[in-house]
Amino acid sequence: MIIDVVIRNRIKNLDQLSYYCEHTIPAGCRVEVMLNQTKLIGFVVGSKEDEPTPYKLTPILRIIDDTPILSPLFLSLFEMLQTYTLDSKYDILQQCLPFDKRLNDKELIPTLKRFYTRSDQPLNQRKSNHPLMHYQSNERIDESQVTSSQCRTWLKQGYLVEQFELPQLKQVQSKPHPQLNEEQSVIVDAIDITQFDVHVIKGPTGSGKTHVFMACAQKVINLNKRVLLCVPEISLTPQMVERFQSYFEVPVIVYHSTLTPKEKVSALTQIRHHTSCIVIATRSGIFIDVEFGLIIIDEEHDASFYQTTPMVYHTHDIAKFIAKKCNIPLFLASATLSLETYAKALKGLYRLHSLHTRHEASFPNLHIVNMRDDIKLHQSYMISKPLFQAIEQRLQKKEQVLILMNRRGAFPTITCTHCLNNARCHECGLHLNYHSDTKKIHCHYCAKVYHDYQCVHCGHQQFTGSGYGTQSVVSRLKILFPQAHIQRLDSDVATSIESTSILQDFTQGSIDILVGTSLISKGLDIENVTCVGILDADQALSFLNLRSSESTFAMLMQAAGRSGRAQKQGEVFIQVMDPQHRVIQCLQEHNYERFFKEEMAFRYQNQLPPYVYLISIECAHKHAQTAFEVALNLSSQLKESMHVIGPSSLLKQRGLTRYQIIIKTKDWLKTMQHLRELNIMTHPQCEMKVIANPYALGGL
Repeated sequence: MIIDVVIRNRIKNLDQLSYYCEHTIPAGCRVEVMLNQTKLIGFVVGSKEDEPTPYKLTPILRIIDDTPILSPLFLSLFEMLQTYTLDSKYDILQQCLPFDKRLNDKELIPTLKRFYTRSDQPLNQRKSNHPLMHYQSNERIDESQVTSSQCRTWLKQGYLVEQFELPQLKQVQSKPHPQLNEEQSVIVDAIDITQFDVHVIKGPTGSGKTHVFMACAQKVINLNKRVLLCVPEISLTPQMVERFQSYFEVPVIVYHSTLTPKEKVSALTQIRHHTSCIVIATRSGIFIDVEFGLIIIDEEHDASFYQTTPMVYHTHDIAKFIAKKCNIPLFLASATLSLETYAKALKGLYRLHSLHTRHEASFPNLHIVNMRDDIKLHQSYMISKPLFQAIEQRLQKKEQVLILMNRRGAFPTITCTHCLNNARCHECGLHLNYHSDTKKIHCHYCAKVYHDYQCVHCGHQQFTGSGYGTQSVVSRLKILFPQAHIQRLDSDVATSIESTSILQDFTQGSIDILVGTSLISKGLDIENVTCVGILDADQALSFLNLRSSESTFAMLMQAAGRSGRAQKQGEVFIQVMDPQHRVIQCLQEHNYERFFKEEMAFRYQNQLPPYVYLISIECAHKHAQTAFEVALNLSSQLKESMHVIGPSSLLKQRGLTRYQIIIKTKDWLKTMQHLRELNIMTHPQCEMKVIANPYALGGL
């Protein structure tokens, strides 16, 4: 038999090779093969009867799996993704495969097996000085007192046995589900959880969309099925997990990319073991290969559901494919739906369900603060007088405050005191930032950290900082409110254990003021937060980016919704430089519908998504002239049959100069097929990257 195997190969168009085997191997099994005198783990994607070939096929060395490790569903997903992206089959497969079944040369050590003394061996058969003498028969070994290699040795000697053991899940006292109001009940009754449909759930922050999720999830749990809830941020999963654990008696399992390998294997094992459970995950959770009865994407507008490396995909597309194949419902929910989602709902392609009022709360009072007035009066450029007074009043009432500053670090601009040039990253050319906690200079684009930065223009090392980020905001607030307990939450701490502790402390009321980036605008539901301040709110509106208006409006609406979530009246102070901007005007009216109409009109006029599809092609090379010439030649070739824009320069990445070409098309799948036939991903000179339906343009 001729067996087609996907392997890791430096040559991208040669990542699927044919091997020989005496019998058929089902698609979805792993095998060991030889390539260039190196043993590799490969993945069988097909087989066929022997046929004459101009070369002798290499035999497969070893079959690893007796049965396929990918379900038929995920094998079909693998096939679909080959038309969806130009990424290599290996990268696609690595994304689809369960974490504990990746195509690595070394298998993951089973982490859920524990060592026990044998029950059939009398104690007197052990030597008197043997470390196991004090253990009873069939007693679990305390692995903190011995090494794993010792246990393996004793296992071979016959003293121990291995037993599979599921870790204990946290048990929380369940309480009755929240009482649904009339609007929520109508939506829950209208949704058939036994068949496929895309249900768009639209409602302002605090309107009780989560209550709708819970009611529908309970119906699915009653059918002994699993529920997948995808959330945008890892740092916010603890609060969501706690809410679901308190209402459901089935296991609530967390899965995301920052779990350790052992934790991932444990989570996947738990999910497979429990046919009825709730899985709360970030975007990587969509590739968990089990049967779900319901998929929910909360805050569906969020950019974190879009991935560009190593494989390009949008969580929505994968979720829709899986839901349709499994004939289960898919929920897309947000207070600020993405334009594409809302447009499809209005066209009737998706089912739209709307909530209109806040659940047991009123909308906060919203104040637009023109910072130009403060600057003219020589007042603080960071914390305006109205915001200062509001914070002071709320702290006196023992209430809590959120301050959103969507820029990390202390100073976003660093200037050489000798030649007055701004410090820029050597790798990508972007402005550098100074962080007061590390006392180092950071690049927020390529993540490079400079310990001894020298000015590229004059070689000096003396710099001054200007502007402000979250760290300088915290420093300023500590001066203004010395008695308050102030903490910071941004991506510099959000990937650490500290972030969970900060959120718990804030939820419990031991933190008075929480300063953060857009992380704190998503999903926080704390009754005692009655004041939200948003600093430099319109900074991103000056960016030449496809979604700068949409993402800014969504972030500000979401952040404003954190205030006044219960009976206490909330206030929101939005500090801007241009209060007349259409996004700020829509925000002041709390009017998503107006923003949607105006932004869609702008998109139509300029022929931007969702009226057309975009495909981005990036050409990268260490020499700028080579990258430009390749991009220019490709652009000229494509312009013969397509609407092409560019090439235009992008920021450097990994020291490579990049140029971008944009294709506008009405049929992106057909265009992608044409690009695939041109074989542009294997250009002999440049690194090429093709992104269909990019979330943003300009490389940012």
